[in-house]
Amino acid sequence: MLNRKWLILFLWFHTLINVCIADEMITSPDGKIVVFCSLHTRLNSLLEEERFYYNVCYKTTSIIQDSPLEIEFKNADPLDSNFRIYNIKRTQKNEWITPFYGTQKRIRNNYNEITFYMQEKDIPFRLFQIIFRVSNEGIAFRYVFQQQAEMNAFQITNENSLFDCAEDYLAYVLPLNAFNTAYESNIQPMTISKISQQTIIGLPLLIDTNSGVWMAITEADLENYAGMYLTKAQNSPYALESTLSPRRDAPDIKVIGSTPFQTPWRVILIGEEPGDLIESNFIFTLNDTCVIDDPSWIRPGKCVWPGWSDYWVGNVDFEGGINTETMLYYLEFARENGFEYLQIDANWYGNSQDRNEDITIPIPELNLPAILNEAKKEGVGIILSLFWECVQDQMDYAFPLYQKWGVSGVQINYINHDDQEMVNFIHDVIQKASQHHLLVNLHGFCKPTGIQRTYPNLITQEAVLGLEYAKTSRLCDPEHELMIPFTRMLAGPMDFTPGCFRTVTADQFDYRSRPPQAMGTQCHQLAMYVIYESPLQMVVDTPDSNRSRLYIDFLRAVPTTWDTTIVLNGRVGDYITIARKYGKEWFIGSMTDWTARELSIPLNFLKEGEYTTDIFMDHPNIELYPKAIIYRNSTVQPSDILTVPLIPGGGYVARLTPIQ
Repeated sequence: MLNRKWLILFLWFHTLINVCIADEMITSPDGKIVVFCSLHTRLNSLLEEERFYYNVCYKTTSIIQDSPLEIEFKNADPLDSNFRIYNIKRTQKNEWITPFYGTQKRIRNNYNEITFYMQEKDIPFRLFQIIFRVSNEGIAFRYVFQQQAEMNAFQITNENSLFDCAEDYLAYVLPLNAFNTAYESNIQPMTISKISQQTIIGLPLLIDTNSGVWMAITEADLENYAGMYLTKAQNSPYALESTLSPRRDAPDIKVIGSTPFQTPWRVILIGEEPGDLIESNFIFTLNDTCVIDDPSWIRPGKCVWPGWSDYWVGNVDFEGGINTETMLYYLEFARENGFEYLQIDANWYGNSQDRNEDITIPIPELNLPAILNEAKKEGVGIILSLFWECVQDQMDYAFPLYQKWGVSGVQINYINHDDQEMVNFIHDVIQKASQHHLLVNLHGFCKPTGIQRTYPNLITQEAVLGLEYAKTSRLCDPEHELMIPFTRMLAGPMDFTPGCFRTVTADQFDYRSRPPQAMGTQCHQLAMYVIYESPLQMVVDTPDSNRSRLYIDFLRAVPTTWDTTIVLNGRVGDYITIARKYGKEWFIGSMTDWTARELSIPLNFLKEGEYTTDIFMDHPNIELYPKAIIYRNSTVQPSDILTVPLIPGGGYVARLTPIQ
């Protein structure tokens, strides 16, 4: 529990700088995270208005200091001050959740919650609630507007939720130039004071307090609302403030609603190591339970993607392209390796970005019925890629037809917005797709917010600068690939699209589209299948690049959904090791940036007994043997320590099978 002496000192200091009107404290179940909520007036405030503030502490460290909450409205006063707390309700929950797939077989949903019932002191006396939920993994808060005549319909022009950091922390910033974004950029480490006022920050935002506490700011349960971003606040040197994606039909308005209404959760993940945040499922728990009556048709797995390599087919007697021969060629590759899916890119129905194209009529070069028939015989699902505007106009008759054809899923492309209208459209797509047993993969959309709990047919989504960029730039390199597990992946499944085994050093790299290359090593790519979370995991390279390779058995065996996940080590942007368990087997993946290093991995997370270990590592002389992989088989037990040698841009994977 909270140290009593520290609590007395904190409250004493709190009283010195504020005139306290109401003070409530809520802690995490383990007592390490403490949130103080107050309705008070700051003495140093120029306006001296009574406002609602929250503070966050981890153990004895203050990480978020006095931060006010505010929502602005069109043609109405903001909800920022001049209200009273007329009731306070406390609740708690401790339960186990069994997700349909994910990083853990069972998730503990254990939290304490406090609800503040608020009312304006003056006309029109609007009523609302502020809810704080605190788990051992972080905190979340949201606004709730109950049904009332005084606030039947409203228009939100901004939500100014403040995150006032106690010091000038180091932040890992995803800078975005505008709200119409694919969420694809390199992460830039900088202190909060160095962030430009004009920078739109994509989420999650990872923050290192440099005091043994890490946190990440993001959101959960995004529904019927605009996506949240962060900007630098003007009135406090280390404060960040929420800002919302504007509507395209009326940019000064962010949200149109009517009561009853609730905002998404504003989330702060908290841990002592960045790996604690990776292991967290707090965002998932903040969403509603699954609404699909029987989700047994949802099948995680690996997906062959011819479009990534520009339909490269190697030395065969036909030309690669969006044609029947190419798709059957890749389909056979999926079948022979037990990969569950084949994805056909959006040009299968014509000009994929023309919203007038009919997404039920294939181009003449593609015999889609023959491909679907062959796929059904071989047990391979077909995923069709679609432009979002075509889906908007045609999904009501296209989705039932896809189900009749035997299509397994759809990838929705080029969304590039998360304003309220687009968020509602995406929810509509996911819901209607679930009714017709279609998986959904979102590309060019914002970060996940945990809706996979409610609709597990949303199998994965992009929102990351992925391996596609290796075809057109040098942006996707091992430095970037060691940033995203600690940042973007905190939000949920990440369709990075790994699996390019035409790997080269930085000096040898020449970006091209046919066939593409990737920087780093083959084991670096293999490790992504353990480290990167995605229940639908792409296998992007060509059949001729993958066939008869030493690593193919590992690629066939590695799952895409897990019973247990443990982050064994890691340093943001430098290296990481994750162990994941499925059934009785463990898989270990390590990756490094351009720095060579040797890691030691204790195996004390294993149960008692012996394990046979299949290990794949890079050849130490990458300059002479750029495509060489070393395979070793050995026997280990929980008391052993694995020595993991990582060459520049390298990786390491191991499969551990218990010996009966």
